[in-house]
Amino acid sequence: MLPAGARIVQARYTSDNAAVLPSSGDRFAPKGDFAGNGSALVRLQQLKLHQNGVTFTVDQDVSLRLRVRNLPPRVDVTAYLKGLTGRGMLSAMHHDQSYADPLNADVLHQRVANQFGVYPALYSADFLTGGTVPYRQNMIDEVRRQWAGGGLVQIMFHVSPPQYTVAQEREGGWGGDQAHETLPGPNRIFSYLYNDQWKELMTDGSPLNLNWKRRMDEYARYLQQLEDAGVTVLLRPFHEMNQHVFWWGGRPGLTGSAGLYRMFHDYLEVEKGLSNIVWVWNVQDLPDNYGWADGDPKFDRYEGLEGGLAEYDAGDWSSFGPGKDYYDVLSVDFYDPEGYATRHYEQGRSIARRDGKPMIIGETFVFPSQAEQAAQPDWTLAMPWGVRTWNHNTPEAMAEFYHHSIGAAGVPRLATRRNAVDALPRVSVEATSDAREPATDGVLTFVRPAHAAGEELTVRYAVHDDRDTRAGRDYAPLDGRVTFQAGRTTATETVRVLDRRGHSPAGRTVTVTLLPGRGYRASAPATATVRILPEG
Repeated sequence: MLPAGARIVQARYTSDNAAVLPSSGDRFAPKGDFAGNGSALVRLQQLKLHQNGVTFTVDQDVSLRLRVRNLPPRVDVTAYLKGLTGRGMLSAMHHDQSYADPLNADVLHQRVANQFGVYPALYSADFLTGGTVPYRQNMIDEVRRQWAGGGLVQIMFHVSPPQYTVAQEREGGWGGDQAHETLPGPNRIFSYLYNDQWKELMTDGSPLNLNWKRRMDEYARYLQQLEDAGVTVLLRPFHEMNQHVFWWGGRPGLTGSAGLYRMFHDYLEVEKGLSNIVWVWNVQDLPDNYGWADGDPKFDRYEGLEGGLAEYDAGDWSSFGPGKDYYDVLSVDFYDPEGYATRHYEQGRSIARRDGKPMIIGETFVFPSQAEQAAQPDWTLAMPWGVRTWNHNTPEAMAEFYHHSIGAAGVPRLATRRNAVDALPRVSVEATSDAREPATDGVLTFVRPAHAAGEELTVRYAVHDDRDTRAGRDYAPLDGRVTFQAGRTTATETVRVLDRRGHSPAGRTVTVTLLPGRGYRASAPATATVRILPEG
């Protein structure tokens, strides 16, 4: 019998048959997912109850004989998130505390549970850099425990720049994100790679690329433990990649930040054989002037800097997209004072629907209100950023969010993911330069993964003109084939402009679409359009 208005938040219990119900161990669990059909003797030891804003513990000494049968099948994580679209929102919490004490690795989850009576559904962790590096094993152990307890789990990568070794990661740090603090040199998350460094990083077999592979080996070593334990983990590398203050960010296109994401994806799945990952692609709700020298004071560091970043549109999220074959969940972080702007929701929903993906609020300080959730129903999860959550929300607002969202107890039994690795390399294409009369040519760049770059590869494409554009009149005809040289991950095709002379229509375009062929698979983006601009 529960006291009036009380609900069970967590419990401690033992089981004599882990094949049916594993024991909770020496810690409280938000629920007990059945592992299989059968019989188990369960002894309930303690309950945490929440009543009238207070959580208290009640000792128990109750034994139950459970007989479990006809269990429904486990649910794929991505399918579950997609099924929540328009129907509900999961709760979450990012653990931004030290992992030095493994018994306190869910201290913020416990704080939410104690204060609001809900244990959050998603546990978010981080590989981090600097002082946390020695405790990565504790982090992995907690992620494994959270999954075993029936929750969703996520890992992020606030890690050192690629020129630093595995050992040097312990010496790293965050740094500051102001213009004068983020130039190259120090081992910090907020830093910058010169263009030649970036090119070396993205060149397979270069010294910087090989050092980064050793770093990826280190991350894979930990992630393999999760694979072996049957843990399905949401992985969110190179988050907020449209933000230039991170060493990985501010570079649109498939050879930029999205290319680094694709490299990481292919290395972990193809080279290391990891199949348990739900890939999360993440951008941020940045101001309209972000990435432009005349409006973004943090961009001042690049003005006049040889090898600096070019100006870019941080609000064009698709220009940072890795392609729908490379991610499973679209994630948007909300930190701008504008709040949950409709235009950001609409852009996210357009991309998610185009690619057939669920969408989540990846990070935030301020929870979306019930009215905002009703107006933007396609968000399926909202994750607050650690301990600062309590500084940015009133207790009433936090209680409202957690009481109306889905906690760990409401999550169904989740399935272990086994991604099928495609043996054929994925090839994509993008327009990297427009053409302009009379003599500025356009450029199409074709991209393939590094693991398939050992041999020469020819791919085919179809050419489509619009009604105002003709091959031989507006541009030199293309032959529909492009060849990757051995050892190269990119190949280019030039759209050579022809001077039409006299009046030229302003909206002329040449579009190419990758075609199927031997030895490769066309992968999104598989279509690219070069504009032919009139003189002037």
